[in-house]
This record gives sequence, structure tokens and C-alpha cells, in this order.
Amino acid sequence: MRWRATRVPWVADFRDPWIPLAFRRPPTQWHRARQRELERRVLESADRLTAATRTHAEVLARALGPERADRVEHAPNGFEPMD
Repeated sequence: MRWRATRVPWVADFRDPWIPLAFRRPPTQWHRARQRELERRVLESADRLTAATRTHAEVLARALGPERADRVEHAPNGFEPMD
């Protein structure tokens, strides 16, 4: 955990993919590059990351690389009584 003023771990919760979000595309290449940079900074600085789908969790884990992939957790939406 990186030290922060609050000393509280930061969990970045990805309910939807940031880049690429199919139904909401950045208007210009500059905007796309800026959004990718912001996403990268979140991935690198968050103590843990959650994703609503296993596929997205795998994408985030690959983006982090094998040495940091264990920071990603699958946290599905909804309630499944059989789980």
C-alpha cells in the first residue's frame, strides 16, 4: 500500500471498462490519449482494482502485468444465492 494522507487503501472499482467503452467514445485522438493516460495512472496507483466481469478483470490484470495482476478482483454485480 502506498502512503496517503488518509492511510486508507484505495480500491478503484471498474463497473464498466474505461477505455474502450463502446457506447461512449472520446471525441478526438487527444481526448482518447488523455483518457488512456488517466486510466493508466489509476491502474498503477490503486491498491486494489475490482471489475464487474471476469473478462474485464482479466484485461486489467494483463494491463498491470504478472507482477501486479494479483491486485485485481472480480466483484460481480447483483446477488446470486448459489454463489
